[in-house]
Amino acid sequence: MGTIPKIALSKNQIQEIDSFSVAMIGNHRNYRSGGQLHRTEHQIFLDDKVGKTAEFILYRFLKLNGLIVSKQPDLHVYPLSEWDAGFDLEVTTSKGKKWRIDVKSSGPKAHNLMIERKDWSVSADGNKYKLKKSSSDLTPSFWFAVNVDSDMKSGTIHGYIPQQLLINAIKDAENHHTYFQGQNIPGTNRDLDADNYIWGYEELWDPINFLKYYKNN
Repeated sequence: MGTIPKIALSKNQIQEIDSFSVAMIGNHRNYRSGGQLHRTEHQIFLDDKVGKTAEFILYRFLKLNGLIVSKQPDLHVYPLSEWDAGFDLEVTTSKGKKWRIDVKSSGPKAHNLMIERKDWSVSADGNKYKLKKSSSDLTPSFWFAVNVDSDMKSGTIHGYIPQQLLINAIKDAENHHTYFQGQNIPGTNRDLDADNYIWGYEELWDPINFLKYYKNN
């Protein structure tokens, strides 16, 4: 799978992200779901900035390729313990299908898509399984991995997984994609602060194929 070209943000988008990240200081938990490490205000600011930058990078990519995106990434400042819609972007296909997208952001050297395990569960509904997020009734259809450059003005989209792959990971008794607190993040010497479902970038689906899939639906 090849990565798509680097996507650069506009000056106005960068300014909006800066203002949002400053405003969010004091409005986030200082730990991650299931985690133990406490984040400083500066780390929270950086995490917010990287996360929102990644959302705008994917948003810009989708818009440049003609996809119908309902709106730009949410810049509303939610108070502590209040949550957003449970996804980052929504696209509408030519046949009226609505696909929700969650963006997983990382620094420039990362090579894993990571989803916090504590946030997700599945329940049986006949022969189907329903995915559930602990803080929202609205579940993403896809998760995209975006690496943000160190200048936080551009980045690269490395691929995505559909909802079914997360369901498969949750149901997998062999825990092929489940990594636990204290284990090394694959390919690094860093320990996980919380349990995660993890896919290496080589396992992700090609973002260019996502564009083709969208046009056929």
